[in-house]
This record gives sequence, C-alpha cells and structure tokens, in this order.
Amino acid sequence: MFGGKLDYPNLYSEETSLPFTLEQVNETLSIWPRPQHIAFGSNAIFVSKDLEFVTENDSEIIQSGIKRYRELIFGSQKQSKCARSFKDTLSKVKIEFTAELSHEESFMNVHAEEYSLHVVREETWVIRISAKYEIGILRALETLAQLIVPFECSNMHNLADVKCVDTCFQILNAPIEIMDFPRFAHRGLLIDTSRHFFPVPDILRTIDALAWTKMNVLHWHIVDSQNDIDLIVEYGRLRGIRVIPELDMPGHSWSWGVGYPDIIVCSDEADWENYAAQ
Repeated sequence: MFGGKLDYPNLYSEETSLPFTLEQVNETLSIWPRPQHIAFGSNAIFVSKDLEFVTENDSEIIQSGIKRYRELIFGSQKQSKCARSFKDTLSKVKIEFTAELSHEESFMNVHAEEYSLHVVREETWVIRISAKYEIGILRALETLAQLIVPFECSNMHNLADVKCVDTCFQILNAPIEIMDFPRFAHRGLLIDTSRHFFPVPDILRTIDALAWTKMNVLHWHIVDSQNDIDLIVEYGRLRGIRVIPELDMPGHSWSWGVGYPDIIVCSDEADWENYAAQ
C-alpha cells in the first residue's frame, strides 16, 4: 500500500489558521525514496526545537545519527514563541530497536534497513521509530528529517500578539504511519579518483548525499595510495554507507618495485600489456 488517509481531529484552535490550503499541505508530504507504505492525516503540528530523542541503547551509530540529524533539521535556529499559540507541540521521539546482527553484518541485507515510523497523538503528540537494526534507525531518522519542514513564523495568520521573526518547524499531515524497506539490496554509486581527482571533503559530501537518498554503497576506485581511506570508510559506516575501496594494480605502484622488487611482478618489463590484465 502506497498511501492512505487517516482521520484525526484538528489540532489548531479556532482563532489560528494556516497560511496555506489543505491541498497544498497534502502536496508537501514527499518522502524520498517513496516508502513501501505510507498513510497520513490532515493536521499540521508544531515541532519543538528542543526535540528529545529517547532510546535505551547507547550505540555509537544511533547516538551519532541523532546528533547529526538534529543539526540537519534545526541547524542554529532558535525556538520561536509561535508554539505558545497552539494546543500542543511535538517534543519527543521514542526509538526502539533490537540488534540481531552487527552493523557490519547488516550491510546488503534488505530487511536490515526495514523500519516503521509513526507520528501519533498519545497524551501529547509523539514520534515512534522502530527497527531491528541500527541501519534501519538511520533510514528512519532520514525520513524524519524529510517530514519536519521549516517555515517563517511571520507568515502565520492571526498571530499579531506574537512578536516573532524566527523560523518555526512543523510536521504536516499528522498522524502519519510509515513502514519501509528498500526494494534492492545494492544501491550504490561509483566514483573514480584514480582518473578524476576528488578532494576528501567532496567525497565526504558525496557520502552525505548517499545517506540522504537512502543509498547504501560507495564503490571507490583508487590507484594511488590514499592516507584518508580509514577516515572515509568510517565516515560512511556511521551513515549506513558501505565504502568499498577498489585498489587498482599495478597502476602507479611501479614505484613500489624500485624499493621492494619482490612485491611487484615484471615491474621492469616494457611490454607490460603482456603481463597485466587491464
């Protein structure tokens, strides 16, 4: 099931209105890639800048992901006063997961990336995230980052009593129910720094983009020695991206044979095409 509508009472008070129509709200609920299942309602709810992430697990993968996505969502914006004009504000994310495989073992496993995300009204509005593996939690956090949208508080109608020029944050179309897993186990990108130089910051930025689009592999073609391999592989691991360095041989490794002739075969042969399969 790709979509549906959930009925829920309106969150806003009678004296408060939105600066957009319900049709415009529905058009904004765009998650990339499209989840396997998504159902939603028709309420817009404010999200606190002090959003609390609650989990009993101290996993480095999850804790670093929470910190990273909090900064991605809210940046350096200060919480505005606008939330005071509404009945409720979402302020908590509850994360539950049971690790059946290690993070490394879960790579290339479609079901390891499966997760569910619910925006529901309990005593107050709350977000519930559930997954069996760490990488599933990372995919859910990415979805959450796409659900929370900023807007200028000054655009709200009937808020003359609130002197506010900050950016507010909200989730549209609550309540929301999402259950997702990838269609393909391998979803990757190839970069070739052996023929096209990429500065390390650009490679890291590429890994960020892969995580934002829920891809999971960076195939990295390398010829020259690279002191930053460990840094880049670890950067990907924390974001659910498997970095596969492909070391091309012999390539520029001829110089190794000068100092260590025993580790290079036929390094002094002029017709190297007869000795190397490339």
